[in-house]
Amino acid sequence: MLLLCLFSTMIFQSCRTDNTIYEQEKGEQSYFSIFNNPNSNTSRKGNHYQEAFRTLYYSYLDAHPENAPDFSNKNILQVDFRFASQEIIDDDGKVYVLFPVVLNENVVEVVMASVNKELSEVGFHVLVKNDDVKSVIDTFSKKMKKDKTGTYSGPDSNIEEVLIIVPPKEKEPAALVEIELPPTGNCEIFNICGGSGGDFSLNPPDSNPCVKINELLTDYDFSLKLANLDKPDVFGLNHEMGHAAFFQNGSTHYTSMSNYSGTTKLIPPSGSLFFGFIHTHQNFDSDGNPTIKMFSPADLDTFLSLCATMHIIRVKLAEAYAMVVTSQGNYIIKYNGTASWTNPGPGTMEWWNKWYKDEMRAIQNADKSFDQDKVEKAFLKFLKERVGIDGIELYSVDKNSGDTKKLSLDANNNLNTPIPCQ
Repeated sequence: MLLLCLFSTMIFQSCRTDNTIYEQEKGEQSYFSIFNNPNSNTSRKGNHYQEAFRTLYYSYLDAHPENAPDFSNKNILQVDFRFASQEIIDDDGKVYVLFPVVLNENVVEVVMASVNKELSEVGFHVLVKNDDVKSVIDTFSKKMKKDKTGTYSGPDSNIEEVLIIVPPKEKEPAALVEIELPPTGNCEIFNICGGSGGDFSLNPPDSNPCVKINELLTDYDFSLKLANLDKPDVFGLNHEMGHAAFFQNGSTHYTSMSNYSGTTKLIPPSGSLFFGFIHTHQNFDSDGNPTIKMFSPADLDTFLSLCATMHIIRVKLAEAYAMVVTSQGNYIIKYNGTASWTNPGPGTMEWWNKWYKDEMRAIQNADKSFDQDKVEKAFLKFLKERVGIDGIELYSVDKNSGDTKKLSLDANNNLNTPIPCQ
């Protein structure tokens, strides 16, 4: 069972300092292959180290739920993994990344995550707040404020890199800071000695997607969330609405996803790992133009990152889902395969977005509206020709009966007869 977002008694970091270094077994030294193979000269592109540190953080909490904080409580210090510094390399080969620590959505501290040259030891600690660190806090704060105004796009599932011009020279851990962080240690502590880092080869889910979709749609709490979103007045709003699902104390809970007036992006919850989300697409954008009533490339990116993270921390992929609720139809995507992929970076997303927009523009009617069957076909073609990950499946959900059907294309890119879920 995925153990996430559990309540925990906060422990002073200073009280844990003496116990943060775990003894490693003598003999052959294990390493974190999530970063890189130490015998390989290949380099990673994009924000690989940032994503790896985030994954290790949640992997540790999944293995040690007694240390997990209450992620829904904004009145406690939390690492905001939506933002990170560039990778910084010391003279001794140690790689570290800086992350903002927030309290009530304000940056107040900085966490340094580091891995040694041999990739055998990872550590997280809050930095002493000297002038250099105060400058880093100011840089993160400015970036986050710009993001909230809509000047910069929301983070979705990606970590946005914030360039730190002058990295801190002193990297001493701060004392008396109330925040839960993983201890310094080897890969066994994080329960993640193996794997390939940014590339993911997944085992197939152990349950039929139709079974999991039916369980989802008949769940009382989920059905209430769906009913509250599937309304004409909601589709008429000038911003999207949605909820993210996470496990807590053995049951599923939901948290609202942030949104801003005049925007079309929902921001996944900061500091919490989730396994599914449901959200709306509005009838019109901020300029009054009809919107595309289907998953966007950004929605798919969020779903893929969700699947990859769930795989790394060894939880059931059958639980993963994304749902979009629109006035023209409701849809769910599930994963049901063994495909390998690398999470899309900025270049891939730009390529996806261009293809998606061009394809949708080509099927747009003279009045700028869209025929929904053509939208379904275009999205499936997008999955097939641009995304190319076998196992991503699209399902339509009838608004009245809740009946679910799998949608697919034939060899000529025409819609097959939908297959009802039994």
